[in-house]
Amino acid sequence: MEDGKETTVRNPYSLEEAHRPNSFEQTIKDYEKILNVNIRFIAIFSMMVFFISLIFSYRLIKDYSTNFAIAEDRAETAITELIHKHPRLFSDLGTVRAKTLGTEKFLAALATPFPRLLEARLLTMSGRGGMEEVDSYVSPRLASCSETVRSALSRGSSDSDGKIPFTLVEKDFILNGEFRGRVKLVFSRESRVLFRDSLWRKALWNNIIVILVALAVGFILSRLLTAPVEEIIANIGFISHNHFTDYISTIRIGTEGRLIAAVNTLLKSFNEEFRALSRQFHQSMEHLESMLQATMNEISDPVVIISPDNKVSSANRAFCKQFSVTPANTLGKHFFELLEGRDAVAAIRDIRLKSFENKSRVSFSFVEIPLSGKPCKFRVTVKSFETSDNQRLSMVILKNIISEEEE
Repeated sequence: MEDGKETTVRNPYSLEEAHRPNSFEQTIKDYEKILNVNIRFIAIFSMMVFFISLIFSYRLIKDYSTNFAIAEDRAETAITELIHKHPRLFSDLGTVRAKTLGTEKFLAALATPFPRLLEARLLTMSGRGGMEEVDSYVSPRLASCSETVRSALSRGSSDSDGKIPFTLVEKDFILNGEFRGRVKLVFSRESRVLFRDSLWRKALWNNIIVILVALAVGFILSRLLTAPVEEIIANIGFISHNHFTDYISTIRIGTEGRLIAAVNTLLKSFNEEFRALSRQFHQSMEHLESMLQATMNEISDPVVIISPDNKVSSANRAFCKQFSVTPANTLGKHFFELLEGRDAVAAIRDIRLKSFENKSRVSFSFVEIPLSGKPCKFRVTVKSFETSDNQRLSMVILKNIISEEEE
């Protein structure tokens, strides 16, 4: 109070003095809002990646099916057109004139619309009711294929892994209602343009990789977002155990940095307040102890305070004079070592036990205590009490009966 005006004492470690834009509570709310937004973004991002991968896989598989159907349609169309262009050829199939009618040219013509054609075969009915080959055409592309394809093609079967490395398209042609022959076209599956039989497997692996990457990115982002909160929670745990000196040393910017700075400022404020309270507490305790000692020194009878382990916590001048000791030799020393006589020690110990059993916590008795080898009768009164930290202290008052009678 100065000149009738009220003066406000401000904490130098408060958020206002530190020029923080928001209070600590508002900073927590802001960070929680941003955290929720980022978590939603991670979830939406992961779902979008997942659905995009599914759409991509669906389109790849659909393209494969469409391309395969187009290949079959193109083969059938090309064969049909060639049949109409060479009616005489197919009418004479199965005769010796077939070779001279240009069957090889006919088959070679199929390579024009199909650059991935490996082999073309022309078959007709044999006299024994089976199919026999009339002519064939081998594309130069076959030489560039792998040994696996060539070996499987020569056997007309699958390779060692059970996979057929080529695609077979067949077209039957009928003339005047009569079956005249069959054309077999063999396409390479090594081409990634027309035939993609393993495309769905690749698409599946691509999806798995994309999803794993999305999950990894989401996990990293979530860790980056939750790490400051975990550090703050840990420091709040320290605060709950009265540890105010453990600051968060992680340096961050933005809302996270503001949040950590707010907690550090709060910890610093707690630390200063705790130190101030500790100093005040110790000063108060020292003042109380000095007042207690001064009060005890005013008592003419010997007075001593005993700790739970029977050591002297405090003694007045009358006690030191009566038992010929000094305060320095008394404090911290076992009380019963200052007394002479086993009977006196046992008697005072019993009085202390009775004081704790008694509801009033006060007990007294007459005890003979030897002083300089001479027995002296004392009225021993014990007042027991418990401190705030649950220590059981005893105040022992020794009144010399003989000295009182002499007075």
